[in-house]
Amino acid sequence: MANKSKQQTLEGYLQEKGVSQRDFAAQVGSYQSVISRLLRGTLRPSLDLAYRIDVATGGAVGMSSWAEAPQTQKEAS
Repeated sequence: MANKSKQQTLEGYLQEKGVSQRDFAAQVGSYQSVISRLLRGTLRPSLDLAYRIDVATGGAVGMSSWAEAPQTQKEAS
C-alpha cells in the first residue's frame, strides 16, 4: 500500500492516468454509476470496493482515503 503522504483522490488518479469512469469500474468489478457517485461524494465505497480500488491503483487511492477524519473534542462542541 502507498505511503499516506502520496495518496491521492480517485478523481485525481483517473485524470492523471487518463482512465474513464467506465473503464475503471470494469477494472474494479463495479459500475460506472457507482464510480460517478464516489467522485461526487454521494457514496462511500464498501470495504470490499475500497480494497479493490486500493489494489487497482497500486495504493495511490488507499482504503484510508475514504475514511472521515475523527472530530476533535473542540470540533464536536
